[in-house]
Amino acid sequence: MPYRLGADALLILHLGFVLFALFGGLLGARWRGLLPIHLLAMGWAIYVELADRGCPLTHWEQTLRQLAGETGYSEGFIEHYVLPLLYPGWLTLPVQYVLAGVVLSINVRVYAWVWQRRRRPRDASAEHARTLHAPAEQPAAQPQRAPCWALYRIDDNGNEVEMHRFSDYRAAEQAMHDYERRGHKQAYLLRAVR
Repeated sequence: MPYRLGADALLILHLGFVLFALFGGLLGARWRGLLPIHLLAMGWAIYVELADRGCPLTHWEQTLRQLAGETGYSEGFIEHYVLPLLYPGWLTLPVQYVLAGVVLSINVRVYAWVWQRRRRPRDASAEHARTLHAPAEQPAAQPQRAPCWALYRIDDNGNEVEMHRFSDYRAAEQAMHDYERRGHKQAYLLRAVR
């Protein structure tokens, strides 16, 4: 009984790994720390498909099933619904090459989307900050003439939130740089207010 439970748990882990290798980049959009782990999982999945050596999880699962006294897969829920996804009868070497290409293609698209999503707010806010850095009626070379400077944070949706007001441009600029150095993905800009 414990060997059979171990084999079933390993089968579910295997399915989870396959799904993570395919779609883990989406989780990386939310949690950056998962990106290196996902890249390793994706690389391993591609290697297993191209090398045609089989995944060690498959071998371990089969070993546990043999230790449980099973010769094949019985018709339980897990075996009936999950096994055909991981071990289809039509899985040949050319199909494995196609699957490796699918893993790579999906992840290239996911990472392009993640990269574009992370770059868009910064690019837009940087352009926004350049156009609003100094008021149109004052020359950009003398921004300290403005009576007050407001520090704004731009969120992912492009919303501007006023954070602080400063009477000195250099202090406002220093505060903006301090926030940027903290590593937050929001962008910051200064705007003269009267």
